[in-house]
Amino acid sequence: MPIRPAPSSLTKPSLARAARLVARTLVGVLMLAGISGASAQQSILGLREAQGDARDQASTARAFWAFDGSLTRREGRLLQLDGDRVVYIDHEGETRSFPRSAALLLVFPGEPGASARVAQPPVLFPDSGAGWLELATGERLPGTLTDSTNPTDPPKPNEPPKPNEPLVRWTPRLGEPLEIALDQVSRLTLTGFGSPPPPVRGGSAAAADIIYFANGDRAEGYVERLSHTIRYESDGVARDVPIERVRQVELASARRPLAGTILWLRDATVMRLRDVRIEEGQIVLYPGAPTPASALDVPSPTPGSAVVLPLASVLSLSLSAGAFTPLASLALERAPSEAAGGGATSVWTPAPRILDEEPAPGGLESILISGEQSVVWRLPERASLAAMTLQLAFDSRSWGDCVVSVEALDASSKPIASPGARARHRLSAETPEHDVRLVLRGAASIRLRIESGPSGPAQDNIVVRDAAILRATAPATRGSRTP
Repeated sequence: MPIRPAPSSLTKPSLARAARLVARTLVGVLMLAGISGASAQQSILGLREAQGDARDQASTARAFWAFDGSLTRREGRLLQLDGDRVVYIDHEGETRSFPRSAALLLVFPGEPGASARVAQPPVLFPDSGAGWLELATGERLPGTLTDSTNPTDPPKPNEPPKPNEPLVRWTPRLGEPLEIALDQVSRLTLTGFGSPPPPVRGGSAAAADIIYFANGDRAEGYVERLSHTIRYESDGVARDVPIERVRQVELASARRPLAGTILWLRDATVMRLRDVRIEEGQIVLYPGAPTPASALDVPSPTPGSAVVLPLASVLSLSLSAGAFTPLASLALERAPSEAAGGGATSVWTPAPRILDEEPAPGGLESILISGEQSVVWRLPERASLAAMTLQLAFDSRSWGDCVVSVEALDASSKPIASPGARARHRLSAETPEHDVRLVLRGAASIRLRIESGPSGPAQDNIVVRDAAILRATAPATRGSRTP
């Protein structure tokens, strides 16, 4: 059930509704005022045009839901995102708005009958070097690798000196060519644009870089250059490999959280923006440097012209990605089961797993937890609030019946007794879904526990979706790779 915004966010009745109301009384008002003939007709005509404009505006509105600055969920159809406010029509037909500065995440579910992916306009790139570049932050940019010995743009007069570290030159499908420090790259996949690789998961870097060759072989070592010739060092020997022989390169770059304004497209693109606007069913975006310049220590790309896309191609948009953390990105531990007398969870109980294979909106991947068990997530610093939806899986609603409790734990793993730090709900065919908001003041972790109902644990399959942790934005830190 959507949460109704505070009265202060109420703006005015729907434009179309207001236009109809005034239209019914306008003739009488004009007659009382002594206005008739051409003047009256002109006034009515102007009102009908305004009513038509309102209908046109509503017809381009797209279904969405949003987390605001307090992880309050708002739902409806988005009309406009400008420099100040998010304007939308709620489920009752009222026009509402809230400040842009309070919009953490906007999510655009697929319209009924629409394809999960929206095809992008064809881009003519050469086959060699075409694919996906993924960064340590999770950004995913389809494009082409540019030979570092033959840059597309000649050096500009009085250009500042380049850093000594290796750079990756990448031309994305959207935006200007980029130069990215090698230690900010997580993976390079050179298989074209057709099928993006599954997202990189895990919070820590690997021990070494891995190169996967087109013939199925692989090599481990330290990658020194990503270009049309890939250079890597293994067992003290430097080797050069033509790009045509490489299918994928995974780099041992330390993972870092996303920050700033981030856009997720349905074709699996995840990119950082300098600015963004939404109106009339279109999104106008201004691509930015892939990560904050202070974290890269390389010049930002020259600002280019705006890119306009249909809003149907957008999966989600975060205007402050550093303010929240997806629950699925946190380390998860299986806690002792009270059903087993405080012992280990039964070996027959499946381990929790991530469900989303396609890109998840805002990175909020769904988690499947089955059977009678307890799991614990360690919270990031400055965690203040959690929001999530608990859902009994669709194929478990014949016999599934359980009680799910979610609670905040302190540093000694004891439940916090303050108000709002615990939620407990029964999930069954009659009540298959509940929204949860948890106050995390003083919490070090979150524990979720499933207690079986009268039918036993076999059908107690719980999906935790749209789960986010609100936190203060952490300062950007520079990643590194150790040779």
